[in-house]
Amino acid sequence: MTPAYLLNKIKVFHQSQCNLDIPHLVIEPNQCVAILGDNGAGKSTLLNLLAYLSKPDEGELSLMGQQSKPRLSTLQRRSIGYVSQQPFLLSGSLYNNVALALKLQGISSSQRPKLTDRALQQVNLTHLASKPAYTLSGGELKRAAIARAIAHEPQILLLDEPFSHLDQSHIQQLELIIEDLAYQSGKTVIFSTHDRLQGVALADTTINLIKGQITKSPLLNVFQGQLDDRIFNTGKLCIYTSGHIT
Repeated sequence: MTPAYLLNKIKVFHQSQCNLDIPHLVIEPNQCVAILGDNGAGKSTLLNLLAYLSKPDEGELSLMGQQSKPRLSTLQRRSIGYVSQQPFLLSGSLYNNVALALKLQGISSSQRPKLTDRALQQVNLTHLASKPAYTLSGGELKRAAIARAIAHEPQILLLDEPFSHLDQSHIQQLELIIEDLAYQSGKTVIFSTHDRLQGVALADTTINLIKGQITKSPLLNVFQGQLDDRIFNTGKLCIYTSGHIT
């Protein structure tokens, strides 16, 4: 099966510092993938590469078996839907925002009503279709941005920290939508999160980043306490680590 993405010898630099260093990475299609890591680990940098919003300084990136070129074709661009960490909508109704995104994708006017209705239904926002965008809550805004990103039916959906700044109720709604898009709609869904437990529970597979490099497994801290050099003290238990942890 052709990979959704194939990355080889990827490096991204910022002010002479290497922010992302990925020797080899294969992302299979039709999976839900979580990119895990703390702030500054390189999650957004990797997602921007996958969305073709930026280019690597070194290495090669291919999309569904086709090596990247300076500019994606129309079909390649339509294969990707992307939602930024802080999405915004234009003035007007929620419905018009989604329909406008379809127009900008070159979708014919005859197809836009059906696709707009379907996208709003997938994120459970049909009842708010006529509402002005500025009246939406934070959770509704995130779902509206996803509707806009999936309306043209991309094969790949990229979500940068979709759960940030949401209360638990909206997080649960969004988790169900992501599961539906990945497992019912058959999309390749790739999202970033600093919540490792959430990522492991929701995704088929994880990409675990530490300082721009991929590690074999996520670091899950299930204890609360203080780390002093190589000794982690919970107050009741002292855990001696095998090396210095920063």
